[in-house]
Amino acid sequence: MTKLNELTIAGAARGLRAKEFTVRELWNACAAAAKERNGELNAYLELFDADDAAIDAAQKRIDAGDASQLCGIPLAIKDNILIDGHTEAERCGRAVCRPHEHGRVRNGLVDRTFRIRSREESA
Repeated sequence: MTKLNELTIAGAARGLRAKEFTVRELWNACAAAAKERNGELNAYLELFDADDAAIDAAQKRIDAGDASQLCGIPLAIKDNILIDGHTEAERCGRAVCRPHEHGRVRNGLVDRTFRIRSREESA
């Protein structure tokens, strides 16, 4: 069986809805892999602690059958997106990403140029 942190988004969404695993189990697997590999990859500027309220809210939406495809899927936020409850968003007085809306479950903040640098470094 594929490790939870190696599932595609579609595969993770199917597994969550089929109750093969929970949002918390998926989040824990992704967070552990990110923490383990970030020193080597340097992909995350910041790894977030588990947001229990967001994880529980996403699980409830999935259990109720009222969830979008991305509900409960751990996601990284680009560093140019203001996040509700994050220091930069508080400084600016606005936020565009509110974790509890639509079952969002955040696991970290990534540099917006990471993908470009990774391609160049691997060439």
